[in-house]
Amino acid sequence: MLKENTLPVQVDPFRFAENATRLQGALFIKDMRRIAPNLYSNEGEAKVQMEFGVDRQGIRFLRGQYTACLTLQCQRCLESFAYKTEGSFLSGFVRTEEEAAKLSKGYDPFIVEEGMLTLRDVFEDELIVNLPIVPMHPVDDCKVKLPLTIETDEKVEVSKENPFKVIEFLKVRS
Repeated sequence: MLKENTLPVQVDPFRFAENATRLQGALFIKDMRRIAPNLYSNEGEAKVQMEFGVDRQGIRFLRGQYTACLTLQCQRCLESFAYKTEGSFLSGFVRTEEEAAKLSKGYDPFIVEEGMLTLRDVFEDELIVNLPIVPMHPVDDCKVKLPLTIETDEKVEVSKENPFKVIEFLKVRS
């Protein structure tokens, strides 16, 4: 069963897994509060697809895919730029940390403590994990051109001091 564009805010992941529910739609970036400090603007949306199910071992899972265009601030020129990201993940639902430790290697454990799962939070976690450490335009698109050089008519001499000069001083003292 595939439901389009009508994403519930919260779901019972165990029930959805038993029913092999499939959902797709859009989540608005403006509703994602934890990622907001990393963005230049909170406009846009993430298009998501998800499939709940139960595997042969009885593990209830969520397989998800997303694409999003986030507006980040370039740390080189401080201008905004569009950052396109996409990814997929496979999470196994567990109720305790002990169950998480026993989960098969192919699954990322997702502990569901209160029985309900907020779909926006799942995809927000994935977007946060996939943000670049230092967001920057591609080099050709950035206003700041590298390598940075200072042009001057004067010739500047830089003296490099020998790091082993201290040893020489110690030899003289003994």
